[in-house]
Amino acid sequence: MGQTSVRIGWPEAHAAAGINGYRIYLNDETTPVYTASSSAYTYTLSGLQPGTAYQVTLKAYNAAGEGAGLKETIVTLADKTELVKQINDAAARLESTREGNAPGQFPVTARNALKDAVAAAETIAAAAGVTQAQVDSAAAELQQAIDVYNAAQVPPRRTGGEYLSADADLRNLEILTDGKFLALTPAFTPDTVNYWVETEADKAEIRALSSHFAARIILDGNPIPVYGSEVEVPLKEGDNPFELTVRAENFTTKLYTVTIHRKSSEADPGLENPASPPENFELVELNDIAGHWSEEQVKEAVKKGLVSGYPDGSFQPDQPVSREEFTVMLAKALGHKGEADSLSFADRSDIGEWAEDAISWAVQAGVINGYPDRTFGPKRSISRLEMVAMLVRSTNLPVNKQTSGFADSAVIPGWGADIVEVAAANGLVRGREGNRFAPHEPTTRAESVVILLRLLEAAGS
Repeated sequence: MGQTSVRIGWPEAHAAAGINGYRIYLNDETTPVYTASSSAYTYTLSGLQPGTAYQVTLKAYNAAGEGAGLKETIVTLADKTELVKQINDAAARLESTREGNAPGQFPVTARNALKDAVAAAETIAAAAGVTQAQVDSAAAELQQAIDVYNAAQVPPRRTGGEYLSADADLRNLEILTDGKFLALTPAFTPDTVNYWVETEADKAEIRALSSHFAARIILDGNPIPVYGSEVEVPLKEGDNPFELTVRAENFTTKLYTVTIHRKSSEADPGLENPASPPENFELVELNDIAGHWSEEQVKEAVKKGLVSGYPDGSFQPDQPVSREEFTVMLAKALGHKGEADSLSFADRSDIGEWAEDAISWAVQAGVINGYPDRTFGPKRSISRLEMVAMLVRSTNLPVNKQTSGFADSAVIPGWGADIVEVAAANGLVRGREGNRFAPHEPTTRAESVVILLRLLEAAGS
């Protein structure tokens, strides 16, 4: 048994009329994923999702029909790579920091809490038969514990014994017109301070959130009175520069600038050279995409504001993308958002605040659904079939009856077969090695970028 495949075997069946062969079914599907000859007694199921339970049904058949069948539930091996990495990171963090109440140290309660979180994660990492959802949940909980630990560091002491935060970062920055997100160039990260965006609207809303609740944001000299509120600004034709000063609790400041370029109302719609960021504008430099097959597409997506790198300057193109990450990417690409208050998933607390509006839109529009247990699974890797389903549901792509011809089309669930055909016919998806669609395998960050760019091209954006 592996993460994406499992070998099954069965005993020989007997019937008075003889046996023509064996059919293998997954879960509640009515179409077999494989039909074996009467002399075959083993088969390797492939294209499965890591750490996922499957009900496998084997039915012998002949001219009279199928037998009752044998049923067994299998669980593929979960991918624990990210969880193990976080365990090692947490252990290294504990090793490199000191316990105490002096500035720069960490209280004993914070260290004990992180140690408990590491121990819980190690239990999951060592366990057999755990699902990917359990592993992803453990990784998310450990990451949260690391974040809480980092925030517990004793800050510099002011005269009088008070502790004031020096955090002057923005946590999020969004520009909207008519309720739709505009793509920032480059995509937002707390460490990037200069941004550019373009619109045809005569006004825009600027929404900024500070990293620390006690920090204050000042827009062009005027404090934003309500935490997380939107400020409407008028736009003249051409460049409209705005300065956002974040003032930390200890009065440390950090300056962010965003230039909103309003297109001229007299501009020729067929103009070949529309406005673009100044040549010396700061763009994200990613340190791990040189020579990667998706290098040019990732650079283009960064310029369009669809994606961004991690704080260490990496993009990690071959890592899986989570359900919440891809939902945000798709919402940004199509310029949609919803109201976060409409979310009612049992695991809503696991959904990042930065992803709530996008997920709300996707759920309300029928682009994505939750699981039968009323969870959304935000940190769970999105499978290639789930990803393609979101693309097709979010657009009005023409239906093409030609078959895609994927080598593993038999393992594509019945509900997704037509969806895959539409996506393939419109050039959104291609097969992996061996012309496999691999419906249950996770989508990588590089694949998600390339497919979103193809979607925009197909939609004429």
